[in-house]
Amino acid sequence: MEKSFKRRGFRKWEVKNAEQKKEYRTSLGTTDYDIPMFGYKSAFLIFFATFGSILMIPWICYGLGVDARPFTVLFGGLASGFSVSYSQFFIERDKGFCKTFWLIGSLLSVCAGVIIMVVVYTGWLL
Repeated sequence: MEKSFKRRGFRKWEVKNAEQKKEYRTSLGTTDYDIPMFGYKSAFLIFFATFGSILMIPWICYGLGVDARPFTVLFGGLASGFSVSYSQFFIERDKGFCKTFWLIGSLLSVCAGVIIMVVVYTGWLL
């Protein structure tokens, strides 16, 4: 019977090693893989930092009488990228400032800034 399973392409199910040291853990549980997970506090921080910066920066710039588009792109991207980095390195893992924190924050800030720039300069926002 075992040979018939192998001939037909069936394989036995392999269970992941549960005793492997996992770096990422949350209150929601663990996964089979060592992947970063976001808790509720992190999700709220990222949401409010991103949308708060996108809504507050133009309001402040209009009050000062300056063009809001470049400031929205710059500070919105920084707030989005570093809120994700902060939530992973301080809230979820308690790892603190390190080289990876700055690298991930910078890369995500650039990506978020490009997305916000497309949204702002095409006229969807502002």
